[in-house]
Amino acid sequence: MMELNTPYSPEAFLGQQQSATGTFIRAAIESEAITHIFRTIKQVTRVTIGPPLVPVPTPGHQELVTRLINSVQHSGKLIFAIANTFMQPWP
Repeated sequence: MMELNTPYSPEAFLGQQQSATGTFIRAAIESEAITHIFRTIKQVTRVTIGPPLVPVPTPGHQELVTRLINSVQHSGKLIFAIANTFMQPWP
């Protein structure tokens, strides 16, 4: 479920793509019968930062969280999910 042994890298996530959207499990709380799973959906984009912010053009990454999801499962079946959606920034 969670990838605790895999460090997060925007370069590895993007691969050859300039922009990608992915779902990341941020936390999971399990008990005998109920599981809470907290997910983040975010868009990752390659960007180049240039003057006046830095003296020379520098590659970087922009990450935009678009949704937060909390889902609850009982004995493997989804009981409910709550999602918060965030507005996209102006271009």
